[in-house]
Amino acid sequence: MAHRVKYGDERTLRWQLNVDLTTATGVRVLISDEGDDTALIDRAGTIEDAANGIVSLTLDPDTDYGPGKLLAGMNAQVEVEVSPGPVTYPECGYETLSVCWDLG
Repeated sequence: MAHRVKYGDERTLRWQLNVDLTTATGVRVLISDEGDDTALIDRAGTIEDAANGIVSLTLDPDTDYGPGKLLAGMNAQVEVEVSPGPVTYPECGYETLSVCWDLG
């Protein structure tokens, strides 16, 4: 699932992993610039619905945008890791996060 956010907005991103997470102890969300393996954001996500495998991460306008983080015009890649593993979503490739300019 692709997500789009406006630069600087607080936004909750959600992913349905299609796995039962009732035994999971945590999730980690990693976001990097497209084509780069260095995480710009690497922090704990939230298991919103364990039975249906729904996890989320809320972007913070004060800490997740700016130099070394998410930038306007950026296409980022997202990976979700579940503990205990090995569950990585998506299994192959990455989810897409597009950061667009905020005009107002």
